[in-house]
Amino acid sequence: MKTAKVALASLGLLALSGLAYGGQVLVNGDFAGGTISPWFDDTRDGTGTGWLITSTNCFSGSYCVVDTGNVGLEQTFAGVATTAITDVSLYMSGGIIEVVDFFYQGGGDDEFVLSGTPTAVSGWEVFDATSDLRASGTLIGFEAFGNSGTTPTLLDDLSITTIPEPSGLMLALAGLVGLAFRMRSLQGTRGVETASTIGSWRARRFSANQLQGSGRNDPPNHRP
Repeated sequence: MKTAKVALASLGLLALSGLAYGGQVLVNGDFAGGTISPWFDDTRDGTGTGWLITSTNCFSGSYCVVDTGNVGLEQTFAGVATTAITDVSLYMSGGIIEVVDFFYQGGGDDEFVLSGTPTAVSGWEVFDATSDLRASGTLIGFEAFGNSGTTPTLLDDLSITTIPEPSGLMLALAGLVGLAFRMRSLQGTRGVETASTIGSWRARRFSANQLQGSGRNDPPNHRP
């Protein structure tokens, strides 16, 4: 029974921890492998060198990307409900403002100018665009721009994170409750079977003793 409780608790922690932390929508947001794909350049609204991998002065890890000019760095992905998104952020070096673009299913995009917050890493600022998401809708793409001018712009650790919607949490909890009842039911059945087995064994032993006693022919106790 103790083993079953431990197993159930472990399953619960694993399920809830997964629900709490959710998932990462963007692929290769930290450029850890030294490649840009699946990000691509958007030169529709600006010009520049285009985004390139660099290992110089990155915010974290060994690689980040750099551009001189206001070329967009864009990624598209399977649609995600904005109500499930908990964080949209990125780190930039080379300016104190950043322009980002959200693309939505059904057409339309929203562009915002963000102000950064300095970090402990010299020259790098963090930009949070979470509050700029639409209250409802399906996000299918994200873009961050380099700053116009001759100063290089570096980007690193771009992130869009999600958590499951409440229905997913309820389903997971319902599953755990069902598993708990099933395990209790099995334990109860084993208990009944054990009691029945012990009772049967005692009955057989008592019957055997009776038979042995009735057939016993002990000699009388005579002293010499």
